[in-house]
Amino acid sequence: MNRFILPAAIFLALAGVLYVGVLHSPEKSTMQSALLGRPAPDFTLPALGGGEVSRKDLLGKPWVLNVWGTWCVACREEHPVLLDIARRGEVPLIGLNWRDEDQAALAWLEKLGDPYAATAVDREGRTPI
Repeated sequence: MNRFILPAAIFLALAGVLYVGVLHSPEKSTMQSALLGRPAPDFTLPALGGGEVSRKDLLGKPWVLNVWGTWCVACREEHPVLLDIARRGEVPLIGLNWRDEDQAALAWLEKLGDPYAATAVDREGRTPI
């Protein structure tokens, strides 16, 4: 019986610390970011299908950046939601095709629909860094 007292006490102490931490944590429905309220970094990337997408093309208007790839399972799951947002036209969606083949990305958008006002390409995966 005595050999269970110390582990039980440690468990209860740990549970109490976690409970207090969760109770006093910030708002749980939003994700905090050090980049909120700061301007997007300067970039110029090739556009899927030709041309370029740059920060200066997007200045002065709101937009949402969605990083995606044909290899990404979650991207396929969220795609219908993006199509719905694009259909409503509330905010332009800018796609960033990350570490992907151009032909695969073009086929994906042709098959599933293209919700993006523009799609930049980052073949090496350096831009989000």
